[in-house]
Amino acid sequence: MKHPIPAVAAVALTALLLAGCAGSGEPPAPTESKPSAEEIKQFITDGTLPAGFPQDAEGVRVIQQGAQIAASWKGSPIDADCVPSTDGPGAYASALLLMDVGIQQAEKCGDIWQASQADGSRIFWNTSREA
Repeated sequence: MKHPIPAVAAVALTALLLAGCAGSGEPPAPTESKPSAEEIKQFITDGTLPAGFPQDAEGVRVIQQGAQIAASWKGSPIDADCVPSTDGPGAYASALLLMDVGIQQAEKCGDIWQASQADGSRIFWNTSREA
């Protein structure tokens, strides 16, 4: 008769090995939130969202991965001095992008970028995809 303990131990060991595959130098997994109006105000206050983030934003989604932050919303653009840009968001922000359509009118606004999408929604990110 076979003993189930070695099989259970093998499964447990495999799970432990896989859990450690990310390594200590890997960035944390991205987290996504849909903040309330109060949470948006707090994000602006603590610098998670830029100071010019629109107070009238609707359907806000925020993705954070370590120091990398991106958000999408419907409403006004971020109020900042901006210049045209050809940059786009990094992979961490991909969950916020519309499938099979590019971003439009990308702008660099100080330390962040913003753009509009085909459905009229907007997106901002704080890390260049070229970084």
